[in-house]
Amino acid sequence: MLYPLKRLLICLDLTAMDDVLLRYTAMFAKAMNVEKLYFIHVVKSLEIPEALKKEFPEMDTPLDETLVDQIKPKVDKYIDSKIIDYQIGIKDGNVTENILKWAKIKQIDLIIMGRKKTDHGTGANPTRIANISLCSVLMVPNNPSVTLKHVFVAVDFSSYAHRAVSRALEIKQRCGAEVTVQNVYRVPTGYHYTGKSYKEFAQIMSDNSMKDLDMFAKKYDLDKNSFNYITTLDDDDKPADKIFVEASKQNADLIMIGSRGRTTAASLLLGSVAVALLRYNFTTPFFIVKNKEQNLGFFQALMRI
Repeated sequence: MLYPLKRLLICLDLTAMDDVLLRYTAMFAKAMNVEKLYFIHVVKSLEIPEALKKEFPEMDTPLDETLVDQIKPKVDKYIDSKIIDYQIGIKDGNVTENILKWAKIKQIDLIIMGRKKTDHGTGANPTRIANISLCSVLMVPNNPSVTLKHVFVAVDFSSYAHRAVSRALEIKQRCGAEVTVQNVYRVPTGYHYTGKSYKEFAQIMSDNSMKDLDMFAKKYDLDKNSFNYITTLDDDDKPADKIFVEASKQNADLIMIGSRGRTTAASLLLGSVAVALLRYNFTTPFFIVKNKEQNLGFFQALMRI
């Protein structure tokens, strides 16, 4: 059962990336019928040295109020507060820690943050946030397609892959997006003992992938006719490459993958494929789907130890 995406946290850093994030958030919030937006900006310190206050009396206004005054007109340009409620928060200290803390305090369902090739203007660590966050995370690049017309989901037929597909189908239901599901398979070591060639065994694995899809769809009550399905051979042990290349070929405007959801400390961590995609995908919005409720339950249990 998917939890609804009602409360979003958007990470702003007072660079040109803010306009990109605000434009994308406005589109996404409308499509998904979001109820509340929280905008967060983190500075190293909110304290203004007394010497500067004396020399420049106009700086006597609290820095957090000044920053809110800077951010609010930007937000109002894209977000109609009469339609969707929002709050702007200014925090000081470590950027990553403040984002994660606010996400927990505000019971956020999805964190939206910018993904840049260079991190000028932000001290946030996207990989750490995606790893540690209890909720889902959506990374938006500099020049994203501000549409949800084609959603691309990488699956391995696990429970967390099921959540990613279900979220993609929710997007399809809400805004008519086409959904493509991809399974990247590999030929197992020792295939030659069967007397089959590499090519022959690759075809066997592809056929098995189709059978796995049938079991996957039946287990999680998914309609196979509601999405396109493709299989891709991983011939160099780099599945993330295959996902990104195929998503680009399909002109997907959103890549989705499920985060691991085991009831261990690893439940909060990403799989290697998600991390690899996160490291070099700077062109397509990347949605890492997490089971917030399961992760929160584990986190609370951990805190009681």
